[in-house]
Amino acid sequence: AKTHQAPPKDGCLYCKGPHLVRFCPTATEEQKQQCYQRLRESKVAKVKAARVRRIPGHHQVVVNDLVELPYRADTGSEVNVLSASAVRDLAACGSPVVTTAMEMPV
Repeated sequence: AKTHQAPPKDGCLYCKGPHLVRFCPTATEEQKQQCYQRLRESKVAKVKAARVRRIPGHHQVVVNDLVELPYRADTGSEVNVLSASAVRDLAACGSPVVTTAMEMPV
């Protein structure tokens, strides 16, 4: 059994300190449980957001069986860029959407 586990790279889920949330000196047991619940929910959201199917013969994908979007085959990029309207469509369907503002428009 593992006796020592490295702290998460982003720090404690509650206070961002250099320890696991279960060892957090400032969080109550209820707050720790809330952190675990948010972590579970975010993992489920990531899995749901990853459901994509291709439409044969087209350069389109359907995300979460709700929104059809154009795509380009893997270009080796580490990021995905969507139009503002595609982001609005995904958000309107209840899909979890995390956006990052770009310094230069694409």
